[in-house]
Amino acid sequence: MKIINYFTAALTTIATLLGCTPTANTNANTDAPTNTPSNEPVVQPIENNPDALINKPLLLNSIKINGEVLMDGNPIYITLKEENELGMKLSKNSCMGSYEINKTHLKFNEVGCTEMCCDSQFDQKWLELINKYRFAYKITDDGTLLLSEKEANVEVGILISPKR
Repeated sequence: MKIINYFTAALTTIATLLGCTPTANTNANTDAPTNTPSNEPVVQPIENNPDALINKPLLLNSIKINGEVLMDGNPIYITLKEENELGMKLSKNSCMGSYEINKTHLKFNEVGCTEMCCDSQFDQKWLELINKYRFAYKITDDGTLLLSEKEANVEVGILISPKR
């Protein structure tokens, strides 16, 4: 069941990066009038809460650059620790560093990694991106952290996992 949940979450993240939207609710009441203001759903904006990301296992599994989705069979695990400390596990090596976060942006700083073995091209691309850009971010209600950098046309989907 755990593998199915992971797979479903990964597909949701990829679909979000590709711009897909969920299908309409087939259980909705079709007899209700749709044009009256009293029947319109009230959508509350989700405000980013940086504290919601602290000490949560984050699982990066896809990066979209100029419309091309990059994926790897080995996810990258990221932990934003207290005191702005960063922990990260690539396919072969571990990394540490620091980060800055507010309600709109996330910036990784001074990221250094062990060199036990060569990491994948996916891992290397991620390191290149985080050392170069400051990302706007959004936490979606389905448990995905979306990072974006408009100038470089980069989008990153990261699952916020309850446990590792």
